[in-house]
Amino acid sequence: FLAVERFDYTPSDIAKMFLLIGLTLILAQGFFVRRFVGPLGEKKLALIGIFIGIIAFVMISFVHGEPWFYVSLFLMSTGVAFISPTLTALTSLHSKETDQGFHLGVFRSSGSMARACGPLLAGWVYFMFGSSFAYLLGAVFLLIPAVFLFSVPQPDLERG
Repeated sequence: FLAVERFDYTPSDIAKMFLLIGLTLILAQGFFVRRFVGPLGEKKLALIGIFIGIIAFVMISFVHGEPWFYVSLFLMSTGVAFISPTLTALTSLHSKETDQGFHLGVFRSSGSMARACGPLLAGWVYFMFGSSFAYLLGAVFLLIPAVFLFSVPQPDLERG
């Protein structure tokens, strides 16, 4: 909606936008997460991803130039790429071997519920209060997992 609202995007423009997002996810997860999770740890990388996401959402809420819009999308995709695998790993690492399946199932189910309900709520906020407010609210909501994550200890593992 935002790309159409601010930049009059056509379906082919939107396809290019999603191509950037997909390639960024592949690059960030395949290169950066893989290389930096060892030295930094899952918790720190997840927090970095959340704060990159907050910056991206704030930028998207104010950006009206197309180049900065793409920078914002790149940052948003990078944040998601850092968050998703590291939170999954933390869930697994903080579970007993006998409870991993249950905990990962709850984690993944919660994510699915959020991906189902989140767009409905975000769409309502977007159309009731405008795009800028919706993305700023998204940035504020990203503070919630950051606060919880600060209290989660980084598992002490032998890093190879």
